[in-house]
Amino acid sequence: MPTLTTEQIRDLADKWLKGTLTADEFRLFEQWYNQQPSGSLSWEKDSREDLLKERLFENITGRMEAVAAPGRADGKRQRMIPWRLVAAACVLLVLSAGALVWSRLSSPAPIAGINSSLPAARAANDPAPGGNRATLILDNGSTISLDSTAAEGILAQQGSTRIMNRASGQLIYHAADDNREGTIFYNTVSTARGGQYQLQLPDGTRVWLNAASSLRFPTAFTGKERVVELKGEAYFEVAKNAALPFRVKINDKAGVEVLGTSFNLNAYEDEQVIRATLLEGSVRMKNGPSAALLAPGQQAQLAGAQEIHITDDVNTDEIVAWKNNRFYFRSADIRTIMRQLSRWYDVDVEYSNGAGGGAKSSPRFNAEIPRNTYASDVLKALELTGKVKFRIEGKKIIVDVK
Repeated sequence: MPTLTTEQIRDLADKWLKGTLTADEFRLFEQWYNQQPSGSLSWEKDSREDLLKERLFENITGRMEAVAAPGRADGKRQRMIPWRLVAAACVLLVLSAGALVWSRLSSPAPIAGINSSLPAARAANDPAPGGNRATLILDNGSTISLDSTAAEGILAQQGSTRIMNRASGQLIYHAADDNREGTIFYNTVSTARGGQYQLQLPDGTRVWLNAASSLRFPTAFTGKERVVELKGEAYFEVAKNAALPFRVKINDKAGVEVLGTSFNLNAYEDEQVIRATLLEGSVRMKNGPSAALLAPGQQAQLAGAQEIHITDDVNTDEIVAWKNNRFYFRSADIRTIMRQLSRWYDVDVEYSNGAGGGAKSSPRFNAEIPRNTYASDVLKALELTGKVKFRIEGKKIIVDVK
């Protein structure tokens, strides 16, 4: 390969950090990295590519959150120093001892349409990350696949509402301003495991739909309120309209009422608790006669038929990490982690000898990991804690907690 100048390396590194590398640039950057001697990109200051390291660490550490080391009586947070940079594509782990670890990825993840730079053998045996794919179910029951093959532009017309698709993985509903039709059409956008999608509802409300989730909604809001039905998880940015309250029905069990706000709802059926987390504005969670009004930074939790419980000072970065293409775990047990991995990588999970069975017996993990990486890289990063081992067998991940 041609020799790269320091300026070219800096430019490629900057584009990698921003996720704007073209296919050719990605191959060039990867070839350059693979030719570096072992250890030349570590933290030592005598590395011959100090400029690249400084750019990487400037951007990476600038996004780090200070982590409290266990055992501190005052509970204050302190910034720890990363001790290992072994690749230009990284996974961040916060070990139980409080140290930050950077672990090499075999590929920085899908960038500009690149699925992987790995050999076909690895790609076939290693679950790839999910992506923008879903199914649109129209009112008459017909379905439209929303994936890389879906047409861009107008997909369908429901009454006076046009449904448009964008290649970026976003569905947009354009309702006529003078819509007074008597017939109400209902559509559903559904994601399977390994899928996610965005949509803009007829009122301008934006919704990010996580994997294994579905949202049912009218193609025009004509009544006294805007009502949608959610199964799974979604992040909402609700268009303000004080005269037309927005309400989300959750698994036919509870509901959230809002006027205009940003919030996240996690209502997966395999989770024991329904969680509504408010980022901005004001929402009210209701379950039968029980109701709770949330302020920004609070989370409402509902387990079964119990009363709604409110938690203050929630780490909202952790809650919406999935929307920002990250896994973010804080004191998470292995089963909580594996439920997320199962949905995103479309794999089944099996525990050897009942590993990780109870919350008290399961070790806790703190990690921040990009979601657009292969499953094996995420598992290797978790294995660095020394608490767990994994095996991938086809579409199954076997977990062995030490």
